[in-house]
Amino acid sequence: HLQLAVPVSITVDKEGRVYVLDSLRHCITIFNEEGQPIGECGGQGRSPGWFYFPKSIARDAKGRFYVCDTALKRVQVFTIPVEELEKPREAKGK
Repeated sequence: HLQLAVPVSITVDKEGRVYVLDSLRHCITIFNEEGQPIGECGGQGRSPGWFYFPKSIARDAKGRFYVCDTALKRVQVFTIPVEELEKPREAKGK
């Protein structure tokens, strides 16, 4: 059972998937239309695609995500290949 720690921002794609940015877990958790977690990306770190207490997420019409990572004073821009995502940490091994 997945529990978010400190969800701070959400966005939705055209397929109805919901992307929840969790500041305390330093990651994005993706849910399907039914609210079931289907993947996760990121984690605590300074490398591209990793975060340190991120604050907001947005998505543009071309499918790019923008994550405001205020602790590191940056905005990251990237795509998320949903088909290749890691399962949420709590779902691994189940």
